[in-house]
Amino acid sequence: MGNLIVLHIELNTIRSFLTTVLDASDLEYSKIQDRSNAGEFHHHEDEANTFYTPMMWEEIACRAALGELNALVEWELHNIAITPFSKMGKDLKAKQAKKVSDLQFSKVIELIETYYQIKIN
Repeated sequence: MGNLIVLHIELNTIRSFLTTVLDASDLEYSKIQDRSNAGEFHHHEDEANTFYTPMMWEEIACRAALGELNALVEWELHNIAITPFSKMGKDLKAKQAKKVSDLQFSKVIELIETYYQIKIN
């Protein structure tokens, strides 16, 4: 149960981060549009270039969020693999690794699939 609470908190943090960045970029877009409506930009390229920064905020935030989600999934899969590793991994321990985090990610998946008789895609 504690793991689910931590997972929920971490997912909400990622959601909050994305919302904050998107709100900031929306505000910036509105300011740029107001400047455009006031005739501040003399060339279309000037206006388009001004939109670049908030657009990049959004892109960077999306990549960061996806990276965090990926790390979170990998962390959880490593945690799930602890039981199979301790029960089935005696030969793995002697040959390759002393703990689950030492395994290649493909081996973690293989260990989970074998032990729990499921397929992870």
